[in-house]
Amino acid sequence: MIAVVVLGGLAFLSYTQIARSSYLTGRYLEKQQPVQFSHKHHVGDDGIDCRYCHQTVETTATAGMPATQTCMNCHSQLWADSPYLEPVRASFRENKPIQWERVHDLPEYVYFNHSIHVAKGVGCSTCHGQIDTMPGVPGKHASDGVVPGLPPRTREIYQAQERDIQHAVERQRYRCRRTRTAKGRLPH
Repeated sequence: MIAVVVLGGLAFLSYTQIARSSYLTGRYLEKQQPVQFSHKHHVGDDGIDCRYCHQTVETTATAGMPATQTCMNCHSQLWADSPYLEPVRASFRENKPIQWERVHDLPEYVYFNHSIHVAKGVGCSTCHGQIDTMPGVPGKHASDGVVPGLPPRTREIYQAQERDIQHAVERQRYRCRRTRTAKGRLPH
């Protein structure tokens, strides 16, 4: 009987670790985007401020993606015939937004509002790292710092959130056990 419980526990632990692994979640992988966009070129080399493209970062919860018109403000004159920019020109002609792949996707239990942080003076690089040195943006934040340029403070925040979640789960399990025991049921 003990062997069955131990094997069941090991199977459950293995399942949860594999389900959360970077192999399945895509963490650290650069997402393929419809347009080969380089933050290093636009922000680092050209000095374009983050807020020029992510215009809603100061007023809404999300930073938002740039409208095609924002891209065309420059690219109607610069690299106007480049084949790499054909998706941008097609989006502009057809008046359809570019379908970017989401890179940073927080868990559903997390609510994050960019505008509050920006209003309090928290800069983009504080959480997102040195975007101006990254040709592409790696997928999802890493709590262990594998994402290049991710600041130590951001790692600490994510690690603290993971600890808080784990403690909440343990407290809930304890409450369930206590409730079941009080009602005459066996604790699990």
